[in-house]
Amino acid sequence: MTILVPIDPTEPSRAAVRLAGLMATEQDHDVVLFHASTARPPLDYLAALHRVGQPLRDLGLNVRLRTALARPGPAICAEALARSCAWIVMGTRRPMATGIANNGLAMHIMTHSDVPVLAVRPGVPAGNGPTAWISPVGGEARRIAQLIGRAEGRADVRLFPALDDHEPIRDGAGRVQNDLSSVVIDFSPTCVHQDWCQRVLQDATADVLLVRGSHCACETGIP
Repeated sequence: MTILVPIDPTEPSRAAVRLAGLMATEQDHDVVLFHASTARPPLDYLAALHRVGQPLRDLGLNVRLRTALARPGPAICAEALARSCAWIVMGTRRPMATGIANNGLAMHIMTHSDVPVLAVRPGVPAGNGPTAWISPVGGEARRIAQLIGRAEGRADVRLFPALDDHEPIRDGAGRVQNDLSSVVIDFSPTCVHQDWCQRVLQDATADVLLVRGSHCACETGIP
């Protein structure tokens, strides 16, 4: 199976590449780095794209770089479907101050892709802190959080119920706890309660991973 990673030479793309490397190593997947643009990129830009994938080559993974002269959103969805990809892993901007819905490319892919999508908002991981997962019953976030924990040699994966009145993901001052290495959230682009996910994206200092699913963590209570 293949993981498709849409890239440009920015930190969100590098964060997506790092995560794709963990997932590919754990699940024995190939990785395709994909860049789509309506203008032909110059040679120095192509060289920068090639360098983004170097960490995957250092891991000994089978990685390819493919470019397309096309609108990024539809091209990414079509490429992932044509390759029967297991995942699209992509970066998102930090901070997402204008809201999830206005983070155009990531939201387009989450809304239109027929392939599972994982969007990474890079943060500053707290050393060997735990990975939090926030998920409705049967959601993908728990599995991804456990995979990351195993790949990084950390067994500490905590469940933080999104709708709990006390919200243990937050500290006494109402801020997201800063001892987390990453926060993995099941997310639906059609969720009407995106303000909750947006607060986590704004407050968390760690990496935040949005796993596109049929239900959002804040839509479905967790027993």
